Amino acid sequence: MNASPSVSVIVVNYQRAELLARVLKALEFQRYDNFELIVVSDIAEAERPLSALPVKWVHYDHPNISAARNRGLAQAAGQIVAFCDDDAVPEFRWLHHLVQPYSDTRIGWAGGFIRGRNGVSFQWRAQTINRRGEDANAVVTTDPWTVFEPDPDRVLNTVGTNCSFRRDAIIALGGFDEAYHYFLDEADMCVRMSDAGWCGAIVPLAEVHHGYAKGPYRRTSRVPKDLTQVAASMAHFLRVHGKDEDFDAAYSAFQAQQHRRVMQFFDAGLLDAVSHAALIASLENGARIGAERVSCMATFDATPNDFAKAHVDVDAPQQKLIAGFFDRARIRRKAKALAAEGVPITVYVPSFTHRNLVVEFSNNGYWIHEFGLLGHAVREDKRRFRTPGRWVACEQLRVGPQRGL
Repeated sequence: MNASPSVSVIVVNYQRAELLARVLKALEFQRYDNFELIVVSDIAEAERPLSALPVKWVHYDHPNISAARNRGLAQAAGQIVAFCDDDAVPEFRWLHHLVQPYSDTRIGWAGGFIRGRNGVSFQWRAQTINRRGEDANAVVTTDPWTVFEPDPDRVLNTVGTNCSFRRDAIIALGGFDEAYHYFLDEADMCVRMSDAGWCGAIVPLAEVHHGYAKGPYRRTSRVPKDLTQVAASMAHFLRVHGKDEDFDAAYSAFQAQQHRRVMQFFDAGLLDAVSHAALIASLENGARIGAERVSCMATFDATPNDFAKAHVDVDAPQQKLIAGFFDRARIRRKAKALAAEGVPITVYVPSFTHRNLVVEFSNNGYWIHEFGLLGHAVREDKRRFRTPGRWVACEQLRVGPQRGL
Protein backbone atom coordinates (compact mmCIF):
# COMPACT_ATOMS: atom_id res chain seq x y z
CA MET A 1 0.00 0.00 0.00
CA ASN A 2 1.35 3.42 -0.94
CA ALA A 3 2.38 6.08 1.56
CA SER A 4 -0.95 7.91 1.24
CA PRO A 5 -3.65 5.24 0.89
CA SER A 6 -7.15 6.38 0.01
CA VAL A 7 -9.41 6.60 3.06
CA SER A 8 -13.18 6.62 3.43
CA VAL A 9 -14.14 8.48 6.60
CA ILE A 10 -17.55 7.37 7.87
CA VAL A 11 -19.51 9.42 10.42
CA VAL A 12 -22.74 7.97 11.81
CA ASN A 13 -25.26 10.52 13.09
CA TYR A 14 -28.50 9.76 14.91
CA GLN A 15 -30.72 12.28 16.73
CA ARG A 16 -27.80 14.68 17.21
CA ALA A 17 -28.10 17.01 14.23
CA GLU A 18 -26.67 19.94 16.19
CA LEU A 19 -23.32 18.18 16.64
CA LEU A 20 -22.76 16.97 13.10
CA ALA A 21 -21.78 20.37 11.68
CA ARG A 22 -18.84 20.62 14.08
CA VAL A 23 -17.17 17.34 13.11
CA LEU A 24 -17.72 18.11 9.43
CA LYS A 25 -16.04 21.49 9.94
CA ALA A 26 -13.07 19.85 11.69
CA LEU A 27 -12.59 17.39 8.83
CA GLU A 28 -12.18 20.32 6.43
CA PHE A 29 -8.79 20.97 8.08
CA GLN A 30 -7.37 17.46 7.90
CA ARG A 31 -3.67 17.51 6.96
CA TYR A 32 -4.29 14.57 4.64
CA ASP A 33 -5.34 14.90 1.03
CA ASN A 34 -6.57 11.47 0.01
CA PHE A 35 -9.87 10.87 1.76
CA GLU A 36 -13.60 10.96 1.09
CA LEU A 37 -16.39 11.68 3.54
CA ILE A 38 -19.50 9.55 4.10
CA VAL A 39 -22.25 10.56 6.51
CA VAL A 40 -24.94 8.09 7.57
CA SER A 41 -27.69 10.12 9.23
CA ASP A 42 -31.38 10.38 10.05
CA ILE A 43 -31.37 14.09 9.12
CA ALA A 44 -33.79 15.08 6.37
CA GLU A 45 -32.09 16.23 3.18
CA ALA A 46 -33.29 19.82 3.53
CA GLU A 47 -31.80 20.08 7.03
CA ARG A 48 -28.33 18.70 6.34
CA PRO A 49 -25.50 20.98 7.47
CA LEU A 50 -23.36 22.54 4.78
CA SER A 51 -19.78 21.38 4.30
CA ALA A 52 -16.92 22.61 2.14
CA LEU A 53 -16.18 18.95 1.42
CA PRO A 54 -18.08 16.68 -0.94
CA VAL A 55 -20.22 14.37 1.18
CA LYS A 56 -21.76 11.02 0.33
CA TRP A 57 -25.01 11.20 2.32
CA VAL A 58 -26.77 7.98 3.31
CA HIS A 59 -30.15 8.25 5.01
CA TYR A 60 -30.72 5.78 7.84
CA ASP A 61 -33.09 6.40 10.74
CA HIS A 62 -32.86 3.35 13.01
CA PRO A 63 -30.90 3.17 16.30
CA ASN A 64 -28.57 0.39 15.17
CA ILE A 65 -24.94 1.55 14.98
CA SER A 66 -23.71 -1.61 13.24
CA ALA A 67 -26.34 -1.45 10.50
CA ALA A 68 -25.61 2.26 10.01
CA ARG A 69 -21.89 1.62 9.66
CA ASN A 70 -22.54 -1.14 7.15
CA ARG A 71 -24.53 1.29 5.02
CA GLY A 72 -21.54 3.60 5.12
CA LEU A 73 -19.24 0.74 4.18
CA ALA A 74 -21.40 0.01 1.15
CA GLN A 75 -20.54 3.49 -0.17
CA ALA A 76 -16.85 3.39 0.76
CA ALA A 77 -14.31 3.38 -2.07
CA GLY A 78 -11.14 3.94 -0.06
CA GLN A 79 -8.48 1.34 0.67
CA ILE A 80 -8.96 2.15 4.35
CA VAL A 81 -12.24 2.91 6.13
CA ALA A 82 -12.02 5.13 9.21
CA PHE A 83 -14.76 5.91 11.71
CA CYS A 84 -15.35 9.00 13.84
CA ASP A 85 -18.46 9.75 15.94
CA ASP A 86 -20.70 12.78 15.54
CA ASP A 87 -19.88 13.91 19.11
CA ALA A 88 -16.14 13.81 18.47
CA VAL A 89 -13.53 16.01 16.79
CA PRO A 90 -10.33 14.64 15.21
CA GLU A 91 -7.06 16.48 15.44
CA PHE A 92 -5.85 17.96 12.15
CA ARG A 93 -3.30 15.16 11.56
CA TRP A 94 -5.59 12.35 12.67
CA LEU A 95 -5.70 10.56 9.31
CA HIS A 96 -2.03 11.24 8.60
CA HIS A 97 -1.06 9.22 11.67
CA LEU A 98 -3.90 6.68 11.61
CA VAL A 99 -3.05 5.24 8.18
CA GLN A 100 0.68 4.81 8.73
CA PRO A 101 0.52 1.23 10.11
CA TYR A 102 -1.11 0.02 6.89
CA SER A 103 2.28 0.14 5.19
CA ASP A 104 2.67 -3.19 7.03
CA THR A 105 0.64 -5.71 5.05
CA ARG A 106 -0.15 -7.66 8.23
CA ILE A 107 -2.23 -4.82 9.68
CA GLY A 108 -5.99 -5.21 9.30
CA TRP A 109 -7.21 -2.60 11.78
CA ALA A 110 -5.83 0.37 13.69
CA GLY A 111 -6.99 2.91 16.26
CA GLY A 112 -5.67 5.89 18.16
CA PHE A 113 -5.86 7.67 21.51
CA ILE A 114 -8.98 9.53 22.65
CA ARG A 115 -9.13 12.63 24.84
CA GLY A 116 -12.13 13.39 27.02
CA ARG A 117 -14.38 16.38 27.54
CA ASN A 118 -11.70 18.76 28.79
CA GLY A 119 -9.61 18.03 25.69
CA VAL A 120 -6.59 17.18 27.85
CA SER A 121 -7.17 14.03 29.91
CA PHE A 122 -7.22 10.74 28.06
CA GLN A 123 -10.53 8.92 27.90
CA TRP A 124 -8.97 5.92 26.14
CA ARG A 125 -5.42 4.94 25.31
CA ALA A 126 -5.10 1.26 24.47
CA GLN A 127 -6.97 -1.76 25.74
CA THR A 128 -7.40 -5.38 24.87
CA ILE A 129 -10.51 -7.50 25.28
CA ASN A 130 -10.91 -11.21 25.95
CA ARG A 131 -13.69 -13.56 24.93
CA ARG A 132 -15.52 -12.91 28.20
CA GLY A 133 -15.88 -9.27 27.17
CA GLU A 134 -13.41 -8.07 29.80
CA ASP A 135 -11.14 -5.10 29.03
CA ALA A 136 -7.56 -4.68 30.22
CA ASN A 137 -5.06 -1.89 29.70
CA ALA A 138 -2.51 -2.65 26.99
CA VAL A 139 1.19 -1.80 26.93
CA VAL A 140 2.11 0.64 24.17
CA THR A 141 5.71 1.23 23.07
CA THR A 142 7.32 4.56 22.26
CA ASP A 143 7.26 3.68 18.55
CA PRO A 144 4.89 5.55 16.23
CA TRP A 145 2.57 2.56 16.54
CA THR A 146 2.37 -0.73 18.43
CA VAL A 147 1.44 -3.95 16.65
CA PHE A 148 -0.74 -6.60 18.28
CA GLU A 149 -0.38 -10.06 16.80
CA PRO A 150 -3.39 -12.36 16.32
CA ASP A 151 -4.24 -13.89 19.69
CA PRO A 152 -6.88 -16.53 20.44
CA ASP A 153 -7.51 -15.17 23.94
CA ARG A 154 -6.96 -11.39 24.08
CA VAL A 155 -7.28 -8.91 21.20
CA LEU A 156 -6.57 -5.21 20.66
CA ASN A 157 -9.91 -3.46 21.11
CA THR A 158 -10.30 -0.17 19.27
CA VAL A 159 -13.12 2.31 19.89
CA GLY A 160 -15.70 3.31 17.28
CA THR A 161 -15.00 7.01 17.56
CA ASN A 162 -11.37 6.48 16.47
CA CYS A 163 -10.81 3.30 14.51
CA SER A 164 -10.02 2.14 11.01
CA PHE A 165 -9.98 -1.06 8.98
CA ARG A 166 -8.50 -2.32 5.74
CA ARG A 167 -11.53 -2.19 3.46
CA ASP A 168 -10.95 -5.51 1.73
CA ALA A 169 -10.57 -7.24 5.10
CA ILE A 170 -13.70 -5.86 6.73
CA ILE A 171 -15.77 -6.42 3.57
CA ALA A 172 -14.61 -10.04 3.44
CA LEU A 173 -15.91 -10.51 6.99
CA GLY A 174 -19.35 -9.15 6.12
CA GLY A 175 -18.91 -5.85 7.89
CA PHE A 176 -20.27 -5.26 11.36
CA ASP A 177 -22.58 -7.80 12.97
CA GLU A 178 -25.95 -6.05 13.02
CA ALA A 179 -27.01 -8.04 16.08
CA TYR A 180 -25.00 -5.45 18.02
CA HIS A 181 -27.35 -2.48 17.97
CA TYR A 182 -25.16 -0.64 20.48
CA PHE A 183 -22.05 -1.64 22.49
CA LEU A 184 -19.34 -4.22 21.66
CA ASP A 185 -19.85 -3.78 17.91
CA GLU A 186 -16.21 -2.73 17.43
CA ALA A 187 -14.95 -5.35 19.89
CA ASP A 188 -16.68 -8.10 17.91
CA MET A 189 -15.08 -6.83 14.72
CA CYS A 190 -11.62 -6.74 16.30
CA VAL A 191 -11.98 -10.33 17.51
CA ARG A 192 -13.11 -11.49 14.08
CA MET A 193 -10.24 -9.63 12.41
CA SER A 194 -7.79 -11.34 14.75
CA ASP A 195 -9.39 -14.73 14.16
CA ALA A 196 -8.95 -14.15 10.42
CA GLY A 197 -5.20 -13.73 10.97
CA TRP A 198 -4.89 -9.93 10.86
CA CYS A 199 -2.73 -7.87 13.21
CA GLY A 200 -4.04 -4.72 14.90
CA ALA A 201 -2.19 -1.50 15.68
CA ILE A 202 -2.56 1.37 18.12
CA VAL A 203 -1.29 4.79 17.01
CA PRO A 204 -1.00 7.24 19.96
CA LEU A 205 -0.66 10.36 17.81
CA ALA A 206 -3.89 9.63 15.89
CA GLU A 207 -5.98 11.61 18.37
CA VAL A 208 -9.69 12.29 18.58
CA HIS A 209 -11.49 14.40 21.19
CA HIS A 210 -14.72 12.74 22.35
CA GLY A 211 -17.50 14.54 24.21
CA TYR A 212 -19.91 11.75 25.24
CA ALA A 213 -22.97 13.67 24.08
CA LYS A 214 -26.43 12.54 25.10
CA GLY A 215 -28.12 9.98 22.90
CA PRO A 216 -30.83 7.32 22.92
CA TYR A 217 -29.06 5.33 25.62
CA ARG A 218 -27.31 7.91 27.83
CA ARG A 219 -27.63 11.42 29.20
CA THR A 220 -25.07 14.20 28.85
CA SER A 221 -23.78 13.27 32.33
CA ARG A 222 -23.00 9.75 30.97
CA VAL A 223 -25.77 8.34 33.16
CA PRO A 224 -27.45 5.51 31.22
CA LYS A 225 -31.10 5.87 30.25
CA ASP A 226 -31.56 2.21 29.44
CA LEU A 227 -29.31 -0.86 29.58
CA THR A 228 -31.31 -3.16 27.33
CA GLN A 229 -29.01 -2.90 24.32
CA VAL A 230 -25.85 -3.02 26.43
CA ALA A 231 -27.00 -6.24 28.08
CA ALA A 232 -28.24 -7.73 24.81
CA SER A 233 -24.92 -7.06 23.12
CA MET A 234 -22.95 -8.64 25.95
CA ALA A 235 -25.14 -11.74 25.92
CA HIS A 236 -24.70 -12.03 22.16
CA PHE A 237 -20.92 -11.45 22.37
CA LEU A 238 -20.56 -14.24 24.93
CA ARG A 239 -22.66 -16.60 22.84
CA VAL A 240 -20.55 -15.91 19.74
CA HIS A 241 -17.05 -15.67 21.18
CA GLY A 242 -17.13 -17.23 24.65
CA LYS A 243 -17.17 -20.80 25.80
CA ASP A 244 -20.61 -22.23 26.53
CA GLU A 245 -19.56 -23.59 29.90
CA ASP A 246 -18.31 -20.13 30.94
CA PHE A 247 -21.38 -18.16 29.82
CA ASP A 248 -23.23 -18.01 33.13
CA ALA A 249 -20.15 -17.00 35.11
CA ALA A 250 -19.09 -14.40 32.54
CA TYR A 251 -22.52 -12.85 32.26
CA SER A 252 -22.94 -12.80 36.04
CA ALA A 253 -19.65 -10.90 36.33
CA PHE A 254 -20.89 -8.41 33.73
CA GLN A 255 -24.19 -7.97 35.56
CA ALA A 256 -22.38 -7.37 38.86
CA GLN A 257 -20.20 -4.74 37.21
CA GLN A 258 -23.27 -2.98 35.77
CA HIS A 259 -25.04 -3.12 39.15
CA ARG A 260 -22.04 -1.39 40.74
CA ARG A 261 -21.99 1.22 37.99
CA VAL A 262 -25.69 2.01 38.41
CA MET A 263 -25.32 2.19 42.20
CA GLN A 264 -22.49 4.70 41.83
CA PHE A 265 -24.78 7.01 39.86
CA PHE A 266 -27.52 6.47 42.46
CA ASP A 267 -25.18 7.24 45.35
CA ALA A 268 -24.01 10.40 43.56
CA GLY A 269 -27.61 11.62 43.34
CA LEU A 270 -27.74 11.31 39.55
CA LEU A 271 -30.46 8.64 39.64
CA ASP A 272 -33.63 8.42 41.71
CA ALA A 273 -35.05 5.15 43.06
CA VAL A 274 -37.51 4.75 40.17
CA SER A 275 -34.82 5.25 37.49
CA HIS A 276 -32.48 2.89 39.37
CA ALA A 277 -35.10 0.14 39.39
CA ALA A 278 -35.89 0.70 35.70
CA LEU A 279 -32.22 0.35 34.75
CA ILE A 280 -31.88 -2.92 36.65
CA ALA A 281 -35.03 -4.22 34.97
CA SER A 282 -33.69 -3.24 31.54
CA LEU A 283 -30.49 -5.15 32.33
CA GLU A 284 -32.52 -8.31 32.94
CA ASN A 285 -34.63 -7.74 29.82
CA GLY A 286 -31.53 -7.22 27.66
CA ALA A 287 -30.12 -10.58 28.69
CA ARG A 288 -33.24 -12.32 27.41
CA ILE A 289 -33.20 -10.37 24.13
CA GLY A 290 -29.49 -11.01 23.54
CA ALA A 291 -29.88 -14.75 24.08
CA GLU A 292 -32.26 -14.87 21.12
CA ARG A 293 -30.21 -12.81 18.67
CA VAL A 294 -28.31 -14.36 15.79
CA SER A 295 -25.43 -12.81 13.88
CA CYS A 296 -26.45 -10.74 10.87
CA MET A 297 -23.75 -9.77 8.39
CA ALA A 298 -24.04 -7.53 5.35
CA THR A 299 -23.33 -8.17 1.68
CA PHE A 300 -21.39 -5.68 -0.40
CA ASP A 301 -20.81 -5.10 -4.10
CA ALA A 302 -17.45 -6.38 -5.29
CA THR A 303 -16.79 -3.10 -7.09
CA PRO A 304 -16.90 -0.04 -4.83
CA ASN A 305 -18.49 3.28 -5.72
CA ASP A 306 -16.45 6.13 -7.17
CA PHE A 307 -14.06 7.76 -4.74
CA ALA A 308 -15.34 11.26 -3.87
CA LYS A 309 -12.00 12.80 -2.98
CA ALA A 310 -12.06 15.74 -0.61
CA HIS A 311 -9.99 18.71 -1.71
CA VAL A 312 -8.12 20.06 1.30
CA ASP A 313 -5.08 22.31 1.38
CA VAL A 314 -2.64 20.29 3.44
CA ASP A 315 0.04 22.93 2.93
CA ALA A 316 -2.03 25.83 4.25
CA PRO A 317 0.15 27.49 6.91
CA GLN A 318 -1.32 27.23 10.37
CA GLN A 319 -1.69 30.30 12.51
CA LYS A 320 -1.89 30.86 16.24
CA LEU A 321 -3.63 33.75 17.94
CA ILE A 322 -3.01 34.73 21.56
CA ALA A 323 -5.79 36.66 23.24
CA GLY A 324 -5.01 39.44 25.64
CA PHE A 325 -6.92 39.82 28.87
CA PHE A 326 -9.25 42.41 27.33
CA ASP A 327 -9.55 41.49 23.63
CA ARG A 328 -10.96 37.95 23.65
CA ALA A 329 -14.03 38.84 21.60
CA ARG A 330 -11.89 40.49 18.92
CA ILE A 331 -9.53 37.51 18.72
CA ARG A 332 -12.43 35.08 18.39
CA ARG A 333 -13.93 37.16 15.58
CA LYS A 334 -10.58 37.15 13.81
CA ALA A 335 -10.21 33.39 14.26
CA LYS A 336 -13.70 32.81 12.89
CA ALA A 337 -12.94 34.93 9.82
CA LEU A 338 -9.64 33.14 9.14
CA ALA A 339 -11.19 29.71 9.60
CA ALA A 340 -13.92 30.64 7.12
CA GLU A 341 -11.13 31.27 4.60
CA GLY A 342 -9.72 27.78 5.22
CA VAL A 343 -6.86 28.77 7.52
CA PRO A 344 -6.13 26.25 10.31
CA ILE A 345 -6.23 28.24 13.53
CA THR A 346 -5.35 27.62 17.18
CA VAL A 347 -6.41 30.27 19.69
CA TYR A 348 -4.84 30.60 23.14
CA VAL A 349 -6.91 32.35 25.81
CA PRO A 350 -5.07 33.04 29.10
CA SER A 351 -6.63 34.40 32.28
CA PHE A 352 -5.11 35.52 35.56
CA THR A 353 -6.84 32.68 37.46
CA HIS A 354 -6.33 29.13 38.76
CA ARG A 355 -8.36 27.75 35.87
CA ASN A 356 -7.04 24.45 34.56
CA LEU A 357 -6.40 23.94 30.87
CA VAL A 358 -9.42 23.20 28.68
CA VAL A 359 -9.17 22.47 24.95
CA GLU A 360 -12.11 22.40 22.56
CA PHE A 361 -12.94 22.86 18.91
CA SER A 362 -15.24 25.78 18.16
CA ASN A 363 -18.26 25.36 15.91
CA ASN A 364 -16.71 28.24 13.97
CA GLY A 365 -13.75 26.07 12.94
CA TYR A 366 -10.78 26.66 15.22
CA TRP A 367 -9.14 25.14 18.30
CA ILE A 368 -9.33 27.03 21.60
CA HIS A 369 -6.93 26.49 24.52
CA GLU A 370 -8.14 28.29 27.64
CA PHE A 371 -6.01 28.33 30.80
CA GLY A 372 -5.29 30.27 33.95
CA LEU A 373 -1.75 31.48 34.48
CA LEU A 374 -1.89 29.75 37.87
CA GLY A 375 -3.64 26.63 36.58
CA HIS A 376 -2.24 23.35 35.38
CA ALA A 377 -2.56 21.24 32.26
CA VAL A 378 -3.03 17.85 33.96
CA ARG A 379 -3.94 16.96 37.52
CA GLU A 380 -0.50 15.53 38.21
CA ASP A 381 1.12 18.93 37.58
CA LYS A 382 1.95 21.24 40.43
CA ARG A 383 0.33 24.66 40.27
CA ARG A 384 2.86 27.31 39.37
CA PHE A 385 2.79 30.63 37.63
CA ARG A 386 3.50 30.54 33.92
CA THR A 387 3.46 33.50 31.58
CA PRO A 388 1.16 33.40 28.53
CA GLY A 389 4.22 32.90 26.33
CA ARG A 390 5.39 29.95 28.39
CA TRP A 391 1.92 28.39 28.35
CA VAL A 392 1.70 28.73 24.58
CA ALA A 393 5.16 27.21 24.08
CA CYS A 394 4.23 24.22 26.24
CA GLU A 395 0.97 23.71 24.38
CA GLN A 396 2.62 24.00 20.97
CA LEU A 397 5.01 21.26 22.07
CA ARG A 398 2.27 19.07 23.54
CA VAL A 399 -0.10 19.09 20.58
CA GLY A 400 2.30 19.90 17.74
CA PRO A 401 2.65 16.39 16.28
CA GLN A 402 -1.12 15.75 16.45
CA ARG A 403 -2.09 19.04 14.89
CA GLY A 404 0.82 19.69 12.60
CA LEU A 405 2.00 22.88 14.31
